[in-house]
Amino acid sequence: MLGLSYAIGSNVAQFSVKDFCLISGLKCGTAPDITSGGDAHNRFMKEHFSNRGHITCTDSENAFLKSERGSADSFKLGLLYFVEFVIMGKPQNVKINEEYLHLVHEMDEFNNYLCGSISFEFLQDSLLFAPGKKESDEENDGKGKGHKNGKKAVRSSVRKGKKNVEDEKPKRINRPGWSIKGLSHALQIWVYELIAELGIPPLRYCKRIEEPALVPRIFRWKSMDKVPEFRKLNAYIFQSKQGSDVPKCDALSVGPRVCKDLDELNSVVQQLRNEVAILHCEKGQLEERVLCLEKCTSHADVRKTGDAGAERNKTKDAREERNKTEDAGKESQKTEDEDAR
Repeated sequence: MLGLSYAIGSNVAQFSVKDFCLISGLKCGTAPDITSGGDAHNRFMKEHFSNRGHITCTDSENAFLKSERGSADSFKLGLLYFVEFVIMGKPQNVKINEEYLHLVHEMDEFNNYLCGSISFEFLQDSLLFAPGKKESDEENDGKGKGHKNGKKAVRSSVRKGKKNVEDEKPKRINRPGWSIKGLSHALQIWVYELIAELGIPPLRYCKRIEEPALVPRIFRWKSMDKVPEFRKLNAYIFQSKQGSDVPKCDALSVGPRVCKDLDELNSVVQQLRNEVAILHCEKGQLEERVLCLEKCTSHADVRKTGDAGAERNKTKDAREERNKTEDAGKESQKTEDEDAR
């Protein structure tokens, strides 16, 4: 997972997993094992999917659209579709990783899951195994065959006496293509940052949003409505007579821009650390107050218990004293009665 190197004019640029993580904001590293969702997973599967073992992105999309809006299951299905279709970049007819069906039941585990590494591997493999046939060869082949086929079609239609000769057009040559998996938008942002000409006239394919609070960097770029044309890209970048697709002045501006982003990111991280430290301090103070309150409460309970015990003892002593007085009175009365007799 070292990344891919590209020769752009006289320069060599590398798109690494570090660039991918800083641009996308996804967590990277060695992905841990996913814990089972238990009974919640079984109910979830039984209710939304009947083709277990063969669930595609289309199935997850249909399940999301059929689910009740605002429900917990709708939220989990949306997360599943977002991870597979957007972050992993899988085509609609490709099977999903059913382990993610367990992952969406544990939000803490989902938020800490290192899906950035998996997405980068998908993207890197897609770019490594891209078709190697040159566009120019295909265009030449297409022009030659199409031209001949076109003449043949027109002549045959004239011979047959057809009225609409324009309907007989040469067949379109299908060029080889492939699906780019992973979060390919991160690669696009990397290219925007690397080649400054893409954001200035006459190309103007992208626009940088000057907002330091937008982190990660994927949020700081906006693609314009213009559709990139290979003819213009070839003229202004790939075959540029300036000798470099990344001019020195622009290359120098890219470095500080990236360093500025890193400084801002480090500043945000440091600010979060300071806030965490303050929260820990406040937590310690609150714990001390709770301990003091518990001690005060325990002392009050002991005193209350002691006062209640003393009151009971006092009442008992008063009762005993009263009984003694009553007994003494009875004894004296008895003595007096005997004397009277």
